[in-house]
Amino acid sequence: MPYSSLPAISLAYQTASTTWFPLTDHNRQPFDISYEIIEKSSRMADGTMRKYVVSKKKKLSVSWNDVPSGTGVPYNQIGNSRATQGLTFTVDGYKGGAWMKSFYEANLFKPIYIRVVHSQDNASLDTASAFYPSTSSAGAEYMWAFITGFSYDVTKRYGYTDLVTVKMDFTEI
Repeated sequence: MPYSSLPAISLAYQTASTTWFPLTDHNRQPFDISYEIIEKSSRMADGTMRKYVVSKKKKLSVSWNDVPSGTGVPYNQIGNSRATQGLTFTVDGYKGGAWMKSFYEANLFKPIYIRVVHSQDNASLDTASAFYPSTSSAGAEYMWAFITGFSYDVTKRYGYTDLVTVKMDFTEI
């Protein structure tokens, strides 16, 4: 499998010129894609079961342990020797814990777009322009979802950044 410079998960919200905001893979735990089936079932008088399936919705759960709250800034641009310890930025330079928290607060009751990139053939994905196809294409899945769960726990405090544990849950609209 080719190495991908794209992160596993990117978020976007609908604007006139939509861009994807990649979330860091720094200490990301395995994410879980599950399904919720919306149905109504009932027993008839003769004992048979009737089931009406309304829809099947995807649910995505993802978490990061001890991720820096700051977003990537190379240590040579900070001009500080403590930055070389890797505490002030994410290893891949993508959005860190504090950005995820502010995104959650800004988009709590708004639908957002989620792109989950798989490891096969994702070099062809464009990080800025390829916006939401209906289902999936070129090694990625796209969802239109609400943020249904969020937690942000500060685990370690440092002078330049905090290390945080972030958990996010999304449910397809």
